[in-house]
Amino acid sequence: MKKGDKWIFLGVGIFVILSFIGFKLYEIKNKGVGQKAIIKQNNKIIDIVDLSNTTESRFWEIKGSHGEYNKIEMRNNQIHFIEANCPDQVCVHTGWIQDAGTIAVCLPNRVSIEITRDETMTVDDVAY
Repeated sequence: MKKGDKWIFLGVGIFVILSFIGFKLYEIKNKGVGQKAIIKQNNKIIDIVDLSNTTESRFWEIKGSHGEYNKIEMRNNQIHFIEANCPDQVCVHTGWIQDAGTIAVCLPNRVSIEITRDETMTVDDVAY
């Protein structure tokens, strides 16, 4: 290894560390800002709730036409499935979700919770 190689590795290492720090600072600054949870059943919106600054608990019980049900809880800027009568319980084991882009789904009961960021569309968001 030559002397110049060490400087290249050092430069790349510093770049990676600074990029990671910048990403984490951006993530901390924007955490929970303008996030909404969309609760759907059979692809129809049941409720849209603001996850920003939620301290009190809120509960939903969603019942289907064939006796299926899901219980959902929202608290402290996060939301999760508490209980479901589906056989696999994957939705319950998913746990709390809080970050934009995260989805929890109960496929047998066709219920989903999706976290989105409340952003207005700008000219840069239009694609042709």
